[in-house]
Amino acid sequence: MTVIPDEFLRLARGFHQDSGIGMANEQEWIAARLGSLDSAQRRVVKTFLTELLIHCRDDAKLRQLWNNTETDFYINGDQAGRHFLTMIRDAIQ
Repeated sequence: MTVIPDEFLRLARGFHQDSGIGMANEQEWIAARLGSLDSAQRRVVKTFLTELLIHCRDDAKLRQLWNNTETDFYINGDQAGRHFLTMIRDAIQ
């Protein structure tokens, strides 16, 4: 069973349907949500996502992990989970 860090859950809660209003694109939306975490929290999220994306090849499981958080922004579509989580990971400096 994958242990999901609190920092990731906090980030996911920040992605709600209205949080993307006024954002030019997904990258801007992700950057804005990452801004709610401090640098240590972002490092935890990056480490978690790096390991998750290496070890989990099943996109349905990635989508399910995200969709089971307290977010109301749900990931749908083939390879959309890997794509979205990779975008988050790669946005973390």
